Amino acid sequence: MGLAGDVSFVTDRSANRFGLGKVRRRYALAIARLMRLRDEERGATAVEFALVALPFLFMVMSMLELAAVFLVYTTLDNAMANAARTIRTHNSAPPSASAFITATCNNMGWLQSTCSSQLHVDIRTELTFANPVAPDPMATGVFNPAALTYDLPLPGQIVLVRAFYEWPLILPIMDAALSKYNNGVAQIIATTTFVVEPS
Repeated sequence: MGLAGDVSFVTDRSANRFGLGKVRRRYALAIARLMRLRDEERGATAVEFALVALPFLFMVMSMLELAAVFLVYTTLDNAMANAARTIRTHNSAPPSASAFITATCNNMGWLQSTCSSQLHVDIRTELTFANPVAPDPMATGVFNPAALTYDLPLPGQIVLVRAFYEWPLILPIMDAALSKYNNGVAQIIATTTFVVEPS
């Protein structure tokens, strides 16, 4: 055996004596495990889905919320216009606010069952189209039905008709964008104005 072999033999014996061989083996094993974890991709899809799922779900729910509000507005606007036509043409005009609400709710379709308890109307005559004088029932941050009125017009008068429908929101986070009261309820408003036809 040569000198090099003697030195190697002595070095290995010294390493084993001080436990360095075990340290090397443990270090090599740890590195091997880390390399396997680095190459492991079986759980990558689950992790990526967890990171993306919540923002995606919020976006979908927000789109559904906005679509529902738009659908309610369209339904309310059409129903109110049909009821207001009776005032415009003197064709069995509702004699009171409650009667006008009933006439509007009869045209609300899928919202008819809850319409009467969530709908408020304001009908008043105006002097000009340019500057209508109509108080805001939501000016104080709380809906004030006392600010509303119901005045049956005469032929030739300008009439402003407003309908206020309370729509409960699904997503609390949409409250700041869609609700003026920050109470989870969006006040959907439909408005029309016209001149009453001669009788």
